[in-house]
Amino acid sequence: MPLEETVPPSDLRAVMTAIVGFLHGSWPNAVAISPHNLDLRVSDRIFVEAALALQDEGAIMYEALLVGVSSRPCLRDAIVTRKGQLWLGTVNCL
Repeated sequence: MPLEETVPPSDLRAVMTAIVGFLHGSWPNAVAISPHNLDLRVSDRIFVEAALALQDEGAIMYEALLVGVSSRPCLRDAIVTRKGQLWLGTVNCL
């Protein structure tokens, strides 16, 4: 796929939701996550775009995004933030 092409918004949104959902299930622990951890069949490119978008929105934090180091991209020490929990709708208001 040429670099100027973008991922369809519906695909990106589904991957973003899957990433936040996975991290929510591991909360409060920081974990490594790669495309094979998700319940979706997702390309490496969409995974990376979703991870970057989530970090830009403040929904997740991670120590490193490793691309080209192994067979699949990987987020190291990733965790969902409170904003990410709210985005997913999983925080109970007091």
